[in-house]
Amino acid sequence: LSEQVLPFAVALGQTPAVTTFRLSQVQAGRALHGDNPAAANGPHRQGTLVMSLDALRDLAGDLPAPTHLKIDVDGPERAVLNGAAETLQSPTLRHLLVELTNGEADDVRRSLEARGFRHVARGIAAGDVANHIFEKS
Repeated sequence: LSEQVLPFAVALGQTPAVTTFRLSQVQAGRALHGDNPAAANGPHRQGTLVMSLDALRDLAGDLPAPTHLKIDVDGPERAVLNGAAETLQSPTLRHLLVELTNGEADDVRRSLEARGFRHVARGIAAGDVANHIFEKS
């Protein structure tokens, strides 16, 4: 997929920062990194730059606007969305998949509906978390 995907080694959030990103495990495909309790006492950590999606797109210059976003960051989903206000308004963005806890799903849904998205599906929950799919109206 190298012609379609361009990875960047940055963490997305709301405000710029330099932080330590903790890894729960280093094997490919693992999850629950960052501020998750599973990673808190782990020996693996990585210095990480944090920036908003809008700032990354501005800095990259020729980075095309996305047509689909998947946000599955085990905790700071709201910060990623807050840092993507311009991107969410882009006419090219049609779909958004966000992993949300049950406690934050209603607030995020209202926020995205105010930005022109409609909630079209909720995936099967794994504990307190489920994927929510939104589509531009």
